[in-house]
Amino acid sequence: MTTERRSNTAVMICAAVVFVILSSIFLYIWYLQKELNWMVSLGLFFSLLIFLLVLFLLRENRKVGDAQEALRQREQEFQALQESERKYRRLFDSANDAILLMKEGRLIECNPKFLELFEAKKEKIIGETPYSLSSSSQPDGRESKEKLLEKISLAEAGEPQMFEWRHIRQDGKIIDIDVSLNRLIIQEETVVQAIIRDITERKKSEGQLIYLSFNDKLTGLYNRAYFEQELKRLDTARQLPISIIMGDVNGLKLVNDVFGHHEGDKLLVRAAKIIKNSCRKEDIVSRWGGDEFIIMLPRTSKENAREISTRIRDACRQSNSGSIQTSISLGVAVKENMDQNIYTVLKEAEDNMYKHKFTESKSIRSSVISTLLKTLGEKTHETEEHTLRLEKLARKMGKELNLTESQLDDLALLAMLHDIGKIAVPETILTKPGSLTPKEWDKIKSHPEIGYRIASSIVELSHIADGILAHHEWWDGSGYPRGLKEEEIPLHARIIGVVDAYDVMTQKSAYKKAISPAQAKEELEKLAGHQFDPYLIQLFNEKVISELV
Repeated sequence: MTTERRSNTAVMICAAVVFVILSSIFLYIWYLQKELNWMVSLGLFFSLLIFLLVLFLLRENRKVGDAQEALRQREQEFQALQESERKYRRLFDSANDAILLMKEGRLIECNPKFLELFEAKKEKIIGETPYSLSSSSQPDGRESKEKLLEKISLAEAGEPQMFEWRHIRQDGKIIDIDVSLNRLIIQEETVVQAIIRDITERKKSEGQLIYLSFNDKLTGLYNRAYFEQELKRLDTARQLPISIIMGDVNGLKLVNDVFGHHEGDKLLVRAAKIIKNSCRKEDIVSRWGGDEFIIMLPRTSKENAREISTRIRDACRQSNSGSIQTSISLGVAVKENMDQNIYTVLKEAEDNMYKHKFTESKSIRSSVISTLLKTLGEKTHETEEHTLRLEKLARKMGKELNLTESQLDDLALLAMLHDIGKIAVPETILTKPGSLTPKEWDKIKSHPEIGYRIASSIVELSHIADGILAHHEWWDGSGYPRGLKEEEIPLHARIIGVVDAYDVMTQKSAYKKAISPAQAKEELEKLAGHQFDPYLIQLFNEKVISELV
């Protein structure tokens, strides 16, 4: 109860008390006189009149009080509404999400975040239709106008809407947004509120995850999981004949061992590109694992599959990039009727691939050796004449040592390939005119071990691998890489050390002048027992180069 109402009640009680007292007085006078004279009657009348007047005034005062109370309530409600609107405006303007208000299909208000996200000016978009801010169609193929009008209509009917949308800004950038539509009643009018969140980065991340789940990260081709999924899906009569091509990249282990996995990855990428470019758009090209690739060709005969295999081989031969010539062994098999098991066909393609790899292995290795020698010549600038001189001197010395023809052939091969490990040393170090840094020198000293790994991985070279590893060992044990001494050093490596040193001293290069055979002979004698086998130096000087001095 308010203070005013309590006051009115008190006044009414007082008026009643006064009326009772006055009435009692006049009634008592009447009792004493035993008659109702005019003065008593008039007193009772005025007492009643005063009481009624007080009641009337109280009633009117109460009406005024109620009116004032109603007015105060309305003022409070208005102030509360204004405060609510101020709070909403503050939230509206400071929201992290873009907010848009629409009425009867037109934009009536937006917050600063919306203008920032859409790179728009407020005066240019207010009054426009919401679909005028979008591209003509959405990724699902539906027209933007049709789809958006449907969503707004449902929201106006009281059904909240949540959906993804694609927008093309004026600068051409595509942004993906998440839209939430809700109906609001503002001042007894229906308004649709759109809360918009930029999900471009999220969609990009989702796209990357989807891509990685079906594609090989290194080559960009489909991965094994995707291929197996498609193999099941396309294994139908409508797709017959289904041809399978299995491929295996040759020389990957050699490249990994010699140049490192980074170069091996480059070889795989080159092979993947060749295979992809040699196939049709509808063919499914996948990395099967490691150095193996697989191709599924729906509605393709064995003849056509073989034509594609030929295209791949030709493209490999024409590829000149990389230290190792790109080479891929291929096997083909075909499913021609539904009675055949597709996995049996796949196994047949793999078996055929290994058959080709076995029959081609000798020519592949020969190609690898040729490529290695070509690369070595290009990086070290060692001429073919230098190799021929070493081979000639080595054979001559071998004959003086009564080596067999087989041993002489091995010696000639070692003369040709002893520095093969230098193909893994950067050319900037090999051709550096000044002194090498300790780090660069360590890189140079690694070439015997690299050469050893190369030779060990090729059947035709494996028997000279130890000679390659030891050709920088010294007679006194101060050489590298293992510090072997005297007879621990293989004979062929000791011979190559002598003839190579002689040829380097007697031939002019960009970095030094040549010395005469006599001077070279003296230098070799000085190094006998220290760098070189004393007996071999004596034999070389007396028997091999005696006619040149």
